[in-house]
Amino acid sequence: MHAIGRVAVGAVLALLASSGMGAATEAISQSHEQVAAFARLYGVVRYFYPGDTARDIDWNRFAVAGVSDAQQAHGSADLQGKLSALFEPLGPGIDIVADAATFPALPLDTATQPLVAWRYLGFPARDPAYARERTSRAAISQLTGIATNPHGESGARTLFDAPPVAGKTAEFPLGDGLKARVALTLTDAQARPMPDRATALAALKARLAALPDPKTGMASSAVREADIVVAWNVFRHFYPYWDVIHVDWNDALPRALADADKADSRPAQKRALQRLQAPLEDAHGTVVDTTVKKWASLPIALEPVEHQWVVVATTVPDQAHVGDVITSIDGVAMPQARERAEALMSGQPSKRPWKASQGLQWGPASESHTFGLVHANGSASTVSLAYTEQTGPLAARPAPITELKPGIWYVDAARTDIAQFSANFAQMASARAVIYDVRGYPKDFNVSHAIVAHLLDHAENAKWMHIPRYVGPFGELAGYKDEGWDIQPAIPHFTSHAIFLVNGNTMSQAESIMGYVQDEKLGTIVGATTGGVNGDITSFYVPLGFRLIFTGMKVTHHDGVSRYHALGTSPDVAVSPTIAGIRAGRDEVLEAALKLAK
Repeated sequence: MHAIGRVAVGAVLALLASSGMGAATEAISQSHEQVAAFARLYGVVRYFYPGDTARDIDWNRFAVAGVSDAQQAHGSADLQGKLSALFEPLGPGIDIVADAATFPALPLDTATQPLVAWRYLGFPARDPAYARERTSRAAISQLTGIATNPHGESGARTLFDAPPVAGKTAEFPLGDGLKARVALTLTDAQARPMPDRATALAALKARLAALPDPKTGMASSAVREADIVVAWNVFRHFYPYWDVIHVDWNDALPRALADADKADSRPAQKRALQRLQAPLEDAHGTVVDTTVKKWASLPIALEPVEHQWVVVATTVPDQAHVGDVITSIDGVAMPQARERAEALMSGQPSKRPWKASQGLQWGPASESHTFGLVHANGSASTVSLAYTEQTGPLAARPAPITELKPGIWYVDAARTDIAQFSANFAQMASARAVIYDVRGYPKDFNVSHAIVAHLLDHAENAKWMHIPRYVGPFGELAGYKDEGWDIQPAIPHFTSHAIFLVNGNTMSQAESIMGYVQDEKLGTIVGATTGGVNGDITSFYVPLGFRLIFTGMKVTHHDGVSRYHALGTSPDVAVSPTIAGIRAGRDEVLEAALKLAK
């Protein structure tokens, strides 16, 4: 067995690991404290321990096994023994000791060898913007439980210039009277499978293979808590906004475990995961139950208006009318039903009502909800509406691209493709004003790019997207990969008055447009504050099969520094729809823009 040298970076990593680790706000069982101790070790080893044996581990099943062991431990000493036995087969350099004890001495390996360490460009998933590699290693299989990334690991290229540091370790508290030290860099020989650990490794793999399929393990508290273990760790080590979102994440762990422990159904488990994610204020943040094979829309669309949820579109006018106000959902009266739904949403406060109301629109096909409604004439009714529609109903808007009045054009980015946009270049270039509706997700990226290009009168190279370069746990960075759209001005140049319509539904790529509009001063912004989330998403899967989506990169204003996340773009002219206006068939935001266009 080869010993591992040590570099004095443990103190900094321990500080990062323990930041915010304090007393829980409610009583937490000893079992949950023990599982939390396992969880804090699990993420560092899974994502940053560079040994070769870790590549073939089913890490979601490993999480289930670890939770089960921690639940059954009788006190701190027993937990130490169980954790040591569980992690020891993976290789050298994973040490667990009592808080008062010292770690065993690690003599330096003086042989000159290639060094093996993890490097992450964001958190790798389906989006090609993100990738990972182990230095000095050729391509190997993806880590089980992470959405497949075509880049994978590669020894043929270097993601970024951050040479491994020989002997680097992380030291951090686990809780329950224990602390851990994990090797973050191994020599080539140390990283290879150790013959003296082969029997234990084979036994570990056999144990994991013998576990029931975790996706069917809803009845098992170990599986439910393993979901939390996996999710908590991905966010702890790879969420890019810990510098602006201040959450006591260590304190959140045992409380989230207790929440999952009480879940008695898949919907309840989904809510437990949503409650874990909600404080991150990430409007991309979503929990998807992948066991649901068919999704459909309700025959109505809802929006938050005057602190109510209001029907803005319907395909069942005999049951629900445009302008109807929701008074209850499944027997729960407003505002309680609304507040419960919004509490599960991740995003800035102004975004949560939008996510909650629109999140209700889609669900498992054939399921239904019962709504209490108040109609325009003051009468009330109760209707049961099922998820049956293949496409959701849309609020009434003008044609995707059209001349509203002589010299005043309208472009809906959510419904316009580049062919339609290009066919009207001449008219928009000569128009007195063009109203760009960005109150939905753009249909065609080329249109998003073209709108900005035809409004700019100069080339721009702002770097406002920043992909983290992770070189260690707890968000340890070697800087960012900085990117932008690098737009050249396009012909014809649009000199018309540009007016942009926005609201809480303006998010992600739509906010890329608005970032240019705001920072390059390309037009007048009308409506309400945007969603405050941008950048490519990434995702991962937890043992029960839920897919969790989150923002994988940092997006700033175009100065490359100023915060955009969970703030968004504020309007120059604030206009909000009213219930009376919706019932009258008016688009009050568009009306305000038309007044400005005169």
